[in-house]
Amino acid sequence: MLADIVLVDPDDTRVRLGDLWAEQPVVLIHLRHFGCILCRHYAGALRDFHADFEALGVRLIAVGTGGRQYAREFVDERKIPFPVLVDRNMASHEVIRAKQGPWFGILKPRVLWAAIKALLAGERQGKTGPNPFKYGAAHVIGPGNVLHYAWLNDDYHDNTPVEELLDIAAGCVRAA
Repeated sequence: MLADIVLVDPDDTRVRLGDLWAEQPVVLIHLRHFGCILCRHYAGALRDFHADFEALGVRLIAVGTGGRQYAREFVDERKIPFPVLVDRNMASHEVIRAKQGPWFGILKPRVLWAAIKALLAGERQGKTGPNPFKYGAAHVIGPGNVLHYAWLNDDYHDNTPVEELLDIAAGCVRAA
């Protein structure tokens, strides 16, 4: 069960996922890995809307693969204000059944175009994580173990639009 998985933050503090959404809604973002240019670009968009999520009373949490040092660099370089957790063994990615793509999927025109846009926005590719072919995901969970929304990426760049996540989170708060 996703709630029972324990991950660490860049400072090696252990965090049980279910504790994050026990009392308030959480938008849980699974990134491919901390070095992914597309994930870095998406994290920047999430950062830009962080205050909007906070104003709703919704926590934004990102989970990525790789080491703690890469997570720390990811947070520091991008000035990420929300918690970032490390899933070194990809346990949470397995539980949510994150999809995986072929290596040549990065050569699809829409993926290349997304990478070019990220480059033009100032992003750079970093060191890859343990499985650079695993896709990302987004979930809105809580309070409690109530799943309000689930999105499993179908491609390397197929992230839930941040505005859509914000609308879903707002609806979740209104319903509570």
